[in-house]
Amino acid sequence: MFTLVAEDWNRKVLFTMEAAFDVLNTFITETSRVSVTVSLLIIFLCLLYWYSVYPFSVLSRCGIKHPKPVPFFGNIFYFREGFFRPISELIKTHGRVCGYYLGRRPVVVVADPDMLRSVMVRDFGSFPNRMQFRFATKPVTDCLLMLRNERWKRVRSILTPSFSAAKMKEMAPLINTAADALMKNLEVHADSGETFDIHR
Repeated sequence: MFTLVAEDWNRKVLFTMEAAFDVLNTFITETSRVSVTVSLLIIFLCLLYWYSVYPFSVLSRCGIKHPKPVPFFGNIFYFREGFFRPISELIKTHGRVCGYYLGRRPVVVVADPDMLRSVMVRDFGSFPNRMQFRFATKPVTDCLLMLRNERWKRVRSILTPSFSAAKMKEMAPLINTAADALMKNLEVHADSGETFDIHR
């Protein structure tokens, strides 16, 4: 009888332990699912933050001063009131060679005449391209400011002789004559005080 009670007691203990292990296993499985989800969410948020902030070290690594950027947006809020006034303030605040971030893209502003001469003339071959606009369409994409690489070099080599010093001296009298005619027409209308169509 004693062995029967002991076996019955062992079965109850074994059953209780199995039930406890089942509950514990379920708890661990649920907990591991939650912890895996939380871990993946934390990893995703860290990667997202790194993605939004990493490009903002480019100008600092090059030694170019710039205003502090906002993740994802850069310094785009700096230009809420226009473009030219903020650029002037940027140059006054951060120097003649400074930068800003347009979204995640770094932009360098050069206002130093010697460096501009170096970029535009002496080291011209190293700087053929300008900033690319994603949503530009024809005919805007065919203008000199939007062309890239070999097309830009070809068009510039065709246009450059037209703007030589000799050609500009030849054009100056024509420009002065047109400006004088415009001023005479504007004076007549200004003296009358009436509105007029400037395109006529």
